[in-house]
Amino acid sequence: MTLENIVLGKKLKAFRKEAGLSLSEVAEQAGLSSAFISMVENGKSGISYTRLHVLLRIYNRNLIELDETDRSDGSVVKAGNARTVVTDNHTILQAMSSINDEEYIGGFRMFVEPGCHNSFDQHVGHEFTYVIHGDIQVVLRHPDGTEERRDLTTGDTTIHDSMLKHSWYNVGDDVATVLIIEIKNQHQDESCADRYERLAKENDV
Repeated sequence: MTLENIVLGKKLKAFRKEAGLSLSEVAEQAGLSSAFISMVENGKSGISYTRLHVLLRIYNRNLIELDETDRSDGSVVKAGNARTVVTDNHTILQAMSSINDEEYIGGFRMFVEPGCHNSFDQHVGHEFTYVIHGDIQVVLRHPDGTEERRDLTTGDTTIHDSMLKHSWYNVGDDVATVLIIEIKNQHQDESCADRYERLAKENDV
């Protein structure tokens, strides 16, 4: 049980209760077991980015809302005050400044250990990636099952539709530091499943 898991679990439990949902209702919608969700809420288990985004979508929340950094002085987040939002398989995600009203723009600093990667993620919107330091391979899984690999090194950038299942691999020898910016229109109500199905049909899959 880590401090990050405890903090994350408490936030997710609060989101669920504010949404007026029971464990069993969330489990049914998310395709997860009630026992697993309970373990996450109680800090006894971590959770992958993919499953985390599934829960947040059910609660109508964004990833940045897991961060409790005080932004009362505007949208300035001092370097020493940036909070760790979630860890996943030797990957750390640290929250930065964000906007969360008509449009959602969430900034994150990601640290990936050499030879490691995060689990495949998928969510509505677009994602901009800038490699601050290191060598990263962005893997995009298309609806037809094929994978596109984008090799990035220090200073490189890319952007992709985050409805495509995606993951980051550290293919270098140093800890990679990456800037991730999630962009989403809050009125974009097409679900991941519906849009993924539409993309598949557009590609004649």
